[in-house]
Amino acid sequence: MTKFEIVVPVDWGESVFKDICTVMEKNSTEWAWARHIPDELCNREHWHVGATLPSNRQVVDIHKWFTGISNVLENSIENIKSHWKTYLCYIQHKTKKAIEEGKTPPTEFGGSADFEKALGDYKTIGECDTLIDDILHGKVREYEFYSRTDLVSAVLKKGWYQKVKNAFESYTKDSLTRSSSRTEERKQCWIFGKAGSGKTEVAKWLCRSTGYKDTDIYITSSGSNPFDDYKGQPCVIVDDIDSETMTPKTMLKLADCFTGSAVKARYSNKVILADLVVFTSTIAPQNWWKKLAEEKVDGNVYQLLRRLNLGSWHIDGNSISATFYDGQGNSVAETVMDMPSEVMEKITNPLAQVDKALDFLAARFTIRSTDTKGHKVTVKSDIHMEFEPPFLDDGQ
Repeated sequence: MTKFEIVVPVDWGESVFKDICTVMEKNSTEWAWARHIPDELCNREHWHVGATLPSNRQVVDIHKWFTGISNVLENSIENIKSHWKTYLCYIQHKTKKAIEEGKTPPTEFGGSADFEKALGDYKTIGECDTLIDDILHGKVREYEFYSRTDLVSAVLKKGWYQKVKNAFESYTKDSLTRSSSRTEERKQCWIFGKAGSGKTEVAKWLCRSTGYKDTDIYITSSGSNPFDDYKGQPCVIVDDIDSETMTPKTMLKLADCFTGSAVKARYSNKVILADLVVFTSTIAPQNWWKKLAEEKVDGNVYQLLRRLNLGSWHIDGNSISATFYDGQGNSVAETVMDMPSEVMEKITNPLAQVDKALDFLAARFTIRSTDTKGHKVTVKSDIHMEFEPPFLDDGQ
């Protein structure tokens, strides 16, 4: 035992209290006392006198220190089970439980202990416990945590990182178990169109229109481990899906509407617990299946189509043609939508791109622009350009 206390009723007398304090001061690394008025746990006014020792001691040995002090029996010595700093806060009635119960602070306290530092450290421990509890209950998601550089820095500085990391891993495992019995389908969509048509922007627009923020969206990286940086975002955009991004078997596993999925990542598998998954590709899901999946998985394309409960969307110019499927993967409805205006503003206009290039070059060269018939024009968006570097003389 390295920490112990003696509860001293005031009616034992102040001389007994002082004698006990003398013994504590002589034999302990650090000691403390506090005087409490009667409460529901003790109906007598009393002192708590506690100490932490430099080495382990048995109760019978400690009791010998108090030989000659009346009323101090062997069973008067109680082990302190909590952390020493927590005990210091406890006898000040500053612990969470004491505050909730409305306990009265001690009328006096003292000893060699640093009560102020103990209280500060206890609050820090409490903050860590609160953060861990929030993580385990899904109130703080991993991607939200890492987006808060101030919070990450504080966790690293205070030495909580391993606890936080373990809490996220525990939450993920628990969530994967719970997801096996989820009753609400994950929303899933396939968006396809030629390069530059705005697939990714439409996918992000779909996530926002569902009520999520940009920070809630994870867009896969290119290469063989597209989920390396996934940290629990509720929206996932599997961008430009191809044979390198994902195998057909992994694709079908990820596309399961009712369960969480563990997918390959570089260092350890990542559990995908998204509520909305959007796949983007240059080809329709049927063509993707024919090209990549037909010879590698059992079954037909319908096992993919039936999972797309938000349908497949084809971007063609300023419109989107959406096809919807039933539970068997059969097409049951088609509709045409206008491209959202906020998406149109973000899709690069070829003429606007030329304007930007000309602005850049005009700041560095003398430019003569001609149209396709060779006529000189001043409109910046004409494609054919001739450059006349100002530092060259005629004939060079």
